Amino acid sequence: MDAAPVGMARFATYLAATGYAPADETHFLREWPDWRARPPRHPRGNATVPVTGVSLGEARAFCAWAGGRLPTSLEWQAAA
Repeated sequence: MDAAPVGMARFATYLAATGYAPADETHFLREWPDWRARPPRHPRGNATVPVTGVSLGEARAFCAWAGGRLPTSLEWQAAA
């Protein structure tokens, strides 16, 4: 498990590398207006702010790209 949540700069790297865009953009990264830019630009000063507004499937896809996985509920409770 990572020591910190995934920040916007790291997620921007994922978006740039994969070109990912959801089929329905309604709630995707709603706190991040420039995610569609190429390369994606996170809000200034928010490089380490945790990413929100992604689905479970999108979180899993990011983890697979990053070489990891989401923790199980038992792992999450043990870490807490």
